[in-house]
Amino acid sequence: MKSDITIGGYLPLDSVLHGLDPRTKLLGLIAMLASIFWSPVPAGVLATAVPIFILAVLSRAGWKIWLRSTYRFAVMLAAVLGLNVFFRTQGRPVFMGQWELPITWEGLEIGLIFTFQIMQAIVAALVLTFTTSPTEMSRGVELLSKPLKRLRVPVDDLGMVVLLAMRFVPLLQQELNATIEAQKSRGVDFRKGRLSTRAGNLVALLSPALSGALRRADLLALAMTARGFQPGGTRTQFKPLKFRRADRTAVGVLLLFLGCRLTLLP
Repeated sequence: MKSDITIGGYLPLDSVLHGLDPRTKLLGLIAMLASIFWSPVPAGVLATAVPIFILAVLSRAGWKIWLRSTYRFAVMLAAVLGLNVFFRTQGRPVFMGQWELPITWEGLEIGLIFTFQIMQAIVAALVLTFTTSPTEMSRGVELLSKPLKRLRVPVDDLGMVVLLAMRFVPLLQQELNATIEAQKSRGVDFRKGRLSTRAGNLVALLSPALSGALRRADLLALAMTARGFQPGGTRTQFKPLKFRRADRTAVGVLLLFLGCRLTLLP
């Protein structure tokens, strides 16, 4: 179900972004990340927030999926904000009435900007994973890395490694969720007790989750061997990647945005 989508999962929907070539989306992600972290000023952050929001809408994932996916990064974003706010002591202190708080306005501004930048980068990466299957993404990485073959870099093997890594991230999450639900059905409550008790319960989940992931990896290795997979061998494609009119339009819009971004907000 869409509500159970894991981090890095793929949503098989019909949208404009789903129809783009994975190379276009990979290059677009790199360009958007560079634009996001180009200048830590409020105007620049707001300028990149608009296209990020448009991309999220075009993915057609739905606001429930976005809330569920971004909520999982809440602790990390709160930690980033806290570290930037409380460890930057230079600047004008913040007062609440007559009380001086242990934070500064400059630290608060920098912390909010950096947290918002990381949030935009997370959304941009999720747009890529929601709209691109692991097979397409590995093929896109492989084709973009073809010039490295002249340096004797095993591009095909690296593409396969990327594909397997992307497939096993959601699989490991599914194993953890299944183990948690099984433990809950046996009466284990992961939200009660002291911190040390809850940490011990979570550590006990790693063994069955890793065992399940290794079992899936062994089955995958047997399946690849049965199909005659050979590292470094020539592989055919059922649907070869091709640049279409939509890809050229997307690249043109991206270049226009980057030009405006660098010209108006250097």
